[in-house]
Amino acid sequence: DVDGDVDASAVAIQGSEMGSRRGMLLVEAPRVAGEMDASSRSVREFCETRSIPFERVDTAAAAHAAGGGDKGRKGPGLVALLRAATRFASQMGVIHFNCLADAEGVTLRWAEEMIAVAEPSAAATDFLSRSRAKRETLAELCARYARVEVDGALHTVLGKHVQRDDGVGGGEVGAYLFRRASPGERLGAGEALGLLAVWRDKIVVSHAALPADLIATILDADAKVVLAPLLDDDDDDDEGDGDGRHERRGGMWASDAVDFFNAFYHALYVVGADAVAALGAAALVQPSCHRFRCHMKINGEILSLQAGDDDRLDEEEY
Repeated sequence: DVDGDVDASAVAIQGSEMGSRRGMLLVEAPRVAGEMDASSRSVREFCETRSIPFERVDTAAAAHAAGGGDKGRKGPGLVALLRAATRFASQMGVIHFNCLADAEGVTLRWAEEMIAVAEPSAAATDFLSRSRAKRETLAELCARYARVEVDGALHTVLGKHVQRDDGVGGGEVGAYLFRRASPGERLGAGEALGLLAVWRDKIVVSHAALPADLIATILDADAKVVLAPLLDDDDDDDEGDGDGRHERRGGMWASDAVDFFNAFYHALYVVGADAVAALGAAALVQPSCHRFRCHMKINGEILSLQAGDDDRLDEEEY
């Protein structure tokens, strides 16, 4: 009945408070050095200045150092995550993913390869048409950006070779060399299913929008709440400024995310608010992050609560 749903919702909301285990595990997997430094540093400094137990794992770097996964089905990035979570289990209350994600899951490791694109050519035209940083020529693109995304893969400009074409028509012919980083290992619903103990009683936070089946798997493992943004139409227009300090990811600028998470964790840790109330406080501080939702499992159903929904639990829909 309605009253029962309200009671269950209230219990779930109250259950998303910090609790006795206050430590935070920060998980990151940058494609290039320094890509996520600003947001990761902000989270780390928040914890350090308040004596909150803190652990950090770079699954991409750990995977590279390990050179391979375990003898089972776990990849090296997943192994690094599991080891960090196990080591920190007695203190861990929040798992914060400062990672990129797509429809298949959170990227834990990147695969790299070198590619060369000649201009003029059909390949160059196709490359430009699929690039998020819209430019007319590769020469213009490479002069403006140190790296660019094409079909979700980051292309870092390594160099170019331009020579005069003495054939019919003249002009210049260029060859542009890129290092392409594409997802090499993901945390999807299937992988999360093998980490049930990691999620139990945790507040799971993600900078990036997560696929619905991954959210469901984490909540089915009795996580308190999953905080993540909804997909934004602006995601297709994400781009960087060439040095990674002012990147737009998940429909928001990195600097906005810093403000948002500082406010969210202040409400959660310092004020003692539940996750939904903390979301409301953070959205007031940084309205550009209005697409974040608290995903919770109530009466067997997954609800996505937006900022302010903690004040609407007496409405019939809840």
